[in-house]
Formats: sequence, C-alpha cells, structure tokens
Amino acid sequence: MILDNKTNAKLEISGTDGNYSVEGKGIEGITDIKELLDLIVRYDNQFRNMQNEAGTLPNTQEGYARGVQLQSDYNSLMAERNKTLRSFAMSKTKSLVPYFIVTFGVIQDPDIELIKFAMEAGKSYSSNSKYVKDITKRYEFEKILAIGAVAPDFKLPQPNGDSLSLSSLRGKVVLIDFWASWCGPCRRENPFNTKMYKKFNPMGFEIIGVSLDEDPGRWKAAIKSDSLVWRHVSDLKKWNSAPAQLYKVSSIPATYLLDKEGRIVAKGLRGEALQAKVEELLIQP
Repeated sequence: MILDNKTNAKLEISGTDGNYSVEGKGIEGITDIKELLDLIVRYDNQFRNMQNEAGTLPNTQEGYARGVQLQSDYNSLMAERNKTLRSFAMSKTKSLVPYFIVTFGVIQDPDIELIKFAMEAGKSYSSNSKYVKDITKRYEFEKILAIGAVAPDFKLPQPNGDSLSLSSLRGKVVLIDFWASWCGPCRRENPFNTKMYKKFNPMGFEIIGVSLDEDPGRWKAAIKSDSLVWRHVSDLKKWNSAPAQLYKVSSIPATYLLDKEGRIVAKGLRGEALQAKVEELLIQP
C-alpha cells in the first residue's frame, strides 16, 4: 500500500493464518499496526476453532442444539471483537490503525465517528494518497445517513397517483420501510408491523412503505392482501428506485426509524427491538 506517491511512504503486510510480517517505509507507528494484527489473529483463531467444531457436529438433535449455541457464541464474540478493535483504534490519535481498520474492512459497517477519525488519521500522513481521498469520499457519503442526521427527503407517487413526501410527515415518529410484493421476508414482517401500527399510530407513529416493485398491479394487490393501512409510495423502478439509491438499500427488508424532527435514530430494527424504540420515542416530550 503506497500512502503517499510524493514521499513514497509504503506499508506492506504479508502472511496467512496468523503468520504475518509488517514492513514500513516512511511511516511511524508500525508497532501499532503489529499490535492491531495480533488482536485480529487472536480473534480469528477463536472463530476458526468454532467453525472447525461446527463442521464436525453430528446430524442429531444434540448436534443441532450445539450448532445453535455455537452461532450465538460466534455472534457474541464478533460483537466483542468489533468493540475491542474500535476502542483500540479510537485510542490511537497519531496512528494508521483507525485508517487501516476502516479502509480494509477490518470492522464491517464502521460508524460515522470511526470513519471520520480514520479519515483524519490518514490525512496526518498524506492528503495526496488515493486511500485518503477514497475514505474522505466515503465519509462525505456516509454522514448523510448517519445516526442523528436529518433523513434525506424524497417524494413519490402513492397507489392513488397523488405524491407524498417524507418531509410532510415531520412531527411524527416515522418508520421508512423498504419492501416489495415479491419479498417473502418483507411480507412475513407485515403482520407484526400491522399490530405495531394499530397500537402506536394514534400516538403519532407513521409508516411509509417504499416499494421496490415494478408491476403496479402486484404492488397494490400486496397492500390489499396484507391489509397494510399505512402510507405507501413507489416509483416502480425496483432496485433503481430513487429512495433506495438515496438510502443505499442493497437488500430488503430495510428500515430507517426517524424521530419527530426527522432525524435518523435507528437502522435495520425489526420485531420487538423496533417496537421498543418506537415506544421510547413516542413517550419523549
């Protein structure tokens, strides 16, 4: 990795399965990088042990139960890993560690604070590097949808042809629900969302369903079949839907929860976790 074409500062990392070497030219903080890699390897070894055990489980009730436990343990360990690596990165104010973690996906879906921290860390070495320019672009893009940001507005046709804008719902707690008639998981969420809507709509809760359908007939039929009484919009462009592009939707169902001021307060919530957050927002003064 060439960090600066002008000074020819470089960082080279090679190796597999916990055996690696790190070499740097014109770079401070190589020790930090090595410490980071040691942390990554430590967790990777634990993940590998879990995966190896999972591959040997018998096709029995006991084997299934152990598999469920291993998956739970895996998820808990991944959460611990990401928290540990993030804390380590945020403690390195003059280091390439945060930049390295974000640029190379060491932590999936890093938060906006870490991305900004990593961007500044990279700039401390070189503002000319392609990597720094890329992460700067990423920061500018990500901050639009960061927790606390005002949700980008959109305006689309409803089933009756009239247009509805997201901003017209300001003053309510709003769930943006990206879905489609052809999406099985989306349809399976609808009964829960219906119960939640009936319970909280009188208190100021609204749902705006953004469909990624192409066929208007199927879209409207799904709304009727599932008895979805909340707001619905679509430009009938499937994955090229303007709001889907704006909100970086790559899979559905996808949700964004907004407070009464239109700020993003949560992403991807479903089920009981979603209901609890909606209730929390509604009781706030």
